[in-house]
Amino acid sequence: MRVPTVVRYNYRILLAMVLLWALLAWAIHVALSVRLELSVFFVLVCICGYRILARLVFDRHHAQGIRSLKKERYADSVASFHKAVDFWTRHPAIDRYRFLVMQSPTLQSRREICSCGLATALVLARHLDEAQVVCENMLEMNPGNQFAMDALRLMSEAREAASPSSEVGDDADKGE
Repeated sequence: MRVPTVVRYNYRILLAMVLLWALLAWAIHVALSVRLELSVFFVLVCICGYRILARLVFDRHHAQGIRSLKKERYADSVASFHKAVDFWTRHPAIDRYRFLVMQSPTLQSRREICSCGLATALVLARHLDEAQVVCENMLEMNPGNQFAMDALRLMSEAREAASPSSEVGDDADKGE
């Protein structure tokens, strides 16, 4: 199963991060008198390691939710995404400064991204009412969240499409 991606990047922050990394590599080059290529390599290895470690620490429930979605274990996925949303609700400072703490230049907050995953898992688990509440909460966090708007529209259309067909079926049963 392919899990939908909803992440958009803040390119100004991304550029600032890359410039900071380059400055760090230059500082190591000058301070330790090593070749510039070696200092760039060292900085990249450290940043990748740090980023992987930060994701393991802060985003483990989100990653578990994604893995469960891919394996079509929706109840486990819903539980993992609930834990992820709860974590980011309790730690808004980490979420706000995610570009420093997690080296993540996303426009959406981690809480918003985890809420998108939760909404997806709830829809796939056929908990449409709860998914609608999650989408409405996402729109309160970010009124421009296209994922939430599309999900609410699709759920509304699905309910409208199911409603007339069930009434027609009931009328047909009464006529027999």
